[in-house]
Amino acid sequence: MSARALVGIFGLAFVLRVTALWELSGSPLSEVLLGDSRGYVDWAREIAAGNWRGDEVFYQAPLYPYFLAVLFRFVSPTLEGIRIAQALLGSAACVLIALATSRFFSQRAGRVAGLLLACYPLAIFFDAIIQKTSVALFLIALLLFLLSRFDEVEKVRWPLGAGMVLAALVLTRENALVLFPVIGLWCVVPWSGGRGDERAIRLGLFVAGAALLLVPVGSRNLALGDTFLITTSQLGPNLYIGNNPEADGRYRSLLPDRGDVRLERHDAKRLAERMVGRRLTPQEVSEYWVDRVFDYVAEDPLGWFRLLVHKAYMVLNADEIADTESVEAYADESVLLAVLYRVFHFGILFPVAVLGMWTTRTRWRELFVLHGTGLAMVSGVAVFFVMARYRFPLVALLTMFAGAGIAALFDRDRDLPRPSWREGLVVFGVAALVCNLPLGVAQEPRALTHYNVAMAMLQQGQLEGAQRFLERAAATSREPVVHLNLGAVLERRGQLDQARAAYEVMLGESLANPLELHRRLAGIYRRLGDEDAAARHSMLAEPDAGGSDAQTLRDAR
Repeated sequence: MSARALVGIFGLAFVLRVTALWELSGSPLSEVLLGDSRGYVDWAREIAAGNWRGDEVFYQAPLYPYFLAVLFRFVSPTLEGIRIAQALLGSAACVLIALATSRFFSQRAGRVAGLLLACYPLAIFFDAIIQKTSVALFLIALLLFLLSRFDEVEKVRWPLGAGMVLAALVLTRENALVLFPVIGLWCVVPWSGGRGDERAIRLGLFVAGAALLLVPVGSRNLALGDTFLITTSQLGPNLYIGNNPEADGRYRSLLPDRGDVRLERHDAKRLAERMVGRRLTPQEVSEYWVDRVFDYVAEDPLGWFRLLVHKAYMVLNADEIADTESVEAYADESVLLAVLYRVFHFGILFPVAVLGMWTTRTRWRELFVLHGTGLAMVSGVAVFFVMARYRFPLVALLTMFAGAGIAALFDRDRDLPRPSWREGLVVFGVAALVCNLPLGVAQEPRALTHYNVAMAMLQQGQLEGAQRFLERAAATSREPVVHLNLGAVLERRGQLDQARAAYEVMLGESLANPLELHRRLAGIYRRLGDEDAAARHSMLAEPDAGGSDAQTLRDAR
């Protein structure tokens, strides 16, 4: 591929990402750190301050915080500096995908794939927020580029580099471990190129490259926690969250309303130790939750299999399942994201990629590593739980096949007979229909983001901003916690009439515990000087009070 084409792809990608950053600048969405983002930044600043070794076994994948720490220490201490660095990484990923696609498919397919990733709105979105997803995309793109060079059997740097990059990806996303058997097999199958001894050497180099990164991490964990873990101790709790009798494929914290990773880690350890009756090492905590998963699978194998199939479908569905920040909320603040997300999303990319798989189906041996990688990535997400940022690295692979499918449209007379194209269009249509069926997401994604922003602002004492975002969340959400916190903020700001009205609406629509609502209404009426109303609500706030509210509570119990 020409240097001009590569520079054009990089330039377009970078301009789009910087434009989105400019549009989002000044918005609370870019100024407030939410969930994991806050944890990553706090961890990175601790590392940058000198604590490079750490004090305990890794619970979260460590590469991204160390990446941030390097930026904080040697490049820029600001969040804007991180976002620019991620924009550069995202733009470089587009170039790598273009190069990989051009080697696996064709020059034209490579150009198309690079442009698709450059313009993909979720790629722009994840480069704009403080999340490890941006680094994960760059690493998977680099890995695919290195795999495309494996036919150069005399070059030891490609398999050695692939092992190191996959290890780095594992230290960013632990579920990338599922790629080791796929790539290991690709190293030795005859159609990957080279003689038998050359393929064996390639496998050895690949394993050695991975060991160069993972063995030091395991040794570090062993020194700090008497446990040789090449990644983290988070496997067991994460596996249980996605595989238990109440699981539905989405993230559910081990205890209600304790989704912060620091609380999750504490809860996983405390609950396991309570059940076992002794103190546990990080490895033993993880093993306890893995055993719980095996118990569930043994008790209800059919139910677990249905859950697994459902999660696999969630991975391939058009809906972007947000956990903290949603692209829809950011699109409200960025015209660029809004336009791109309307015309180009997963529900469009996936069917085009399926078309590309169809048009290249006769080359399955040459493309085995791509098909295997895609299947492993889907499985690696579905076996746990599904989030938009977890499935996002799959986009790198899909853009490659989508580029091949679009490029084949221009070469259809030479490559495929017309009957095959008719069948291909049927395959495309079925994939588009199935992918875009509604999942029925429980909560409007904007409401989730707005609520999280409000809670972060509330912790910082920004009551006016918290009220504004809680009002946005309450407009589309029936979650009791949203409305209760809105009422509490209104009370703190002295807007007692609005708070009273909000609580009375909740009471009428049964959005929360009626005893709690009556208790809050009693306090408001007391502050308003209406002692009769305060006394009435105080009476109804008693658990043994007569009336329908008390009966409702007894029925719920």
